[in-house]
Amino acid sequence: MSAKPKPITAVVPLGGSGTRLYPLTLDTPKHLIPIANRTLLYAAAGEWARQGVGDFILGATGYSNRVASYRFFGHGGRFKADLPGNTRVYYANYDDREFSRKGSGDVLCWILRQYKSIIDDNDVLLINGDNLSNVDLAEFYGMHKDRKALLTIAVKGFEHEDPGLQGFGTVTFDPVTARVSKFLEKSPKPESRYANTAICLFSPEIYKIAGSASMKKLLNELDEEGTPLDVGGGLIPFLVREGHGIFAYPITSEWSDVGTPGSYRAATRDVLHGQYEFRFGDYQRRGNHLIHEDTIRLLGEGMERIKLDGRCIVGAGAIIQEGAEIENSVIGDNSYIGRDAEIRGVTTLLPFAQVEKNCVLTDCIVGHNTVIGKGSVISSGSVIGDDLHIPEGTTVGIGQRVAHARHADAVKKAKYHIKGEIKGASAIVFTE
Repeated sequence: MSAKPKPITAVVPLGGSGTRLYPLTLDTPKHLIPIANRTLLYAAAGEWARQGVGDFILGATGYSNRVASYRFFGHGGRFKADLPGNTRVYYANYDDREFSRKGSGDVLCWILRQYKSIIDDNDVLLINGDNLSNVDLAEFYGMHKDRKALLTIAVKGFEHEDPGLQGFGTVTFDPVTARVSKFLEKSPKPESRYANTAICLFSPEIYKIAGSASMKKLLNELDEEGTPLDVGGGLIPFLVREGHGIFAYPITSEWSDVGTPGSYRAATRDVLHGQYEFRFGDYQRRGNHLIHEDTIRLLGEGMERIKLDGRCIVGAGAIIQEGAEIENSVIGDNSYIGRDAEIRGVTTLLPFAQVEKNCVLTDCIVGHNTVIGKGSVISSGSVIGDDLHIPEGTTVGIGQRVAHARHADAVKKAKYHIKGEIKGASAIVFTE
């Protein structure tokens, strides 16, 4: 049952090109990539909505982010299918000619000015569209109010030696009072083992700070330098330096930054094992598996001639031929799996993917509308992009990424190493 609305408005900056997830994000904005057959932003925002956040303001920058988001969510109807009727979605209508060069902090400040009548005196929950979490909002909000904080940052503890910590901003805070003394953006030598989860709760006082002389001075300096104001890279360090009440909220619940193929697969594994409570109202449970009711009807007695092991999620309209074996994987809507194909590890087929007979796929990701020719082997850690036709008998090596050749310039610009081409596929192979 959904929580009663809380006096909180969520702001979701949606920008950037998602280069770390290439090739998945070459044709689809990162926040609209499916994970476990639920669009990433829908899954992320849906959890907050179920806990009582009624209004979402999407700060989408750029044509693909803005228009694709609107096409998917419309006026919020996709949320309203299984969330409270008071859930509303707004679109920040700033000028892309200016904001294509600005950061998430600029987006937040603009929204605070332009949407004040909608936000009213609510606290502002700033979240990313590419993070999954099951943070307890009532506890988070309660601690924020008890401390009379300007800003409370949800942080996740890592082991000090964990190399993944270098990919996040880190937060140093007093272990007793939780008051933040330092916020350091991504560093090869993090000073704290607590990572910024990009879940931030601002008190209404932020309106006053955003319009202050010191903030205007900072913005003018950044404009002169041509530097965007990012929340982690600029706004939070500024608030710490100014001595405002910034506090940390260490979380022990699940949290995933879905920023790389590795973290995508890890988050998928967590969903398969029930670490995140995705809503699957149109699925039926068969043993440890979730299968869309349309697929069950479509396959009929053929369900008995396929083998599902571990924990699997099978989407709507999937066609699976006799002898196929699927283990611990997610099969997207309208996918096709041929006779005697083997899909192992934590593999995801995005919608309209087609895997022909006798293929072997292991711990990989296959993009939208892509065909894997019969007898092909897709190795562990590899990622196949959208709209490709991989010829029969092809082997894609461990950790390799494959994209349509039309994206070669974008891949080079993102500083990946192009290793070659797949003949007959109009495809390039690249690695980090």
